[in-house]
Order: sequence, then C-alpha cells, then structure tokens
Amino acid sequence: MIRTLIVDDEAEARGYLRSLLADAHPEVEVVGEASNISEAQHLIAELKPALVFLDVEMPGGSGSGPSKTYFPLFTCTVSLL
Repeated sequence: MIRTLIVDDEAEARGYLRSLLADAHPEVEVVGEASNISEAQHLIAELKPALVFLDVEMPGGSGSGPSKTYFPLFTCTVSLL
C-alpha cells in the first residue's frame, strides 16, 4: 500500500480525488486529508505518508511554489494538483 495524504482547501475536490484513487488505484491508501498547508505539515509529521497530493492554489499558502518551502524536513513525494 502507498500511504497517501490529500491536501486541498475544497472538501469536494478531496472527496473526488479520494474516489478516483480508490477506483483506479487500490494500492493507494489515503491515510488523511488536510484543508491547508499548516494542517498538512502536522499530518505529514504524524502520518508519514509516502505520497502527498497538494493543491496548487489555496488560501494561506499553496503548492505552486517548491515543495521544500512548506515541507523542508519531510521525505515524501509531493504531487501538485
């Protein structure tokens, strides 16, 4: 299983991605969801996902900049949405 975190400020978008992943990629386990960068940082430290799907435009910070800006100490793959 690939432990995955979804980060998006829109609950509907998180749910849609979760559904797509469940249908198309059963090897992906969504271990958590975050609605902002701060929450994502906390959940990455706590849940230690291997993969993070990160929205590129969110209030209070986005995934459009380099992932090292927001996640400098974490070893996970960040996929920008």
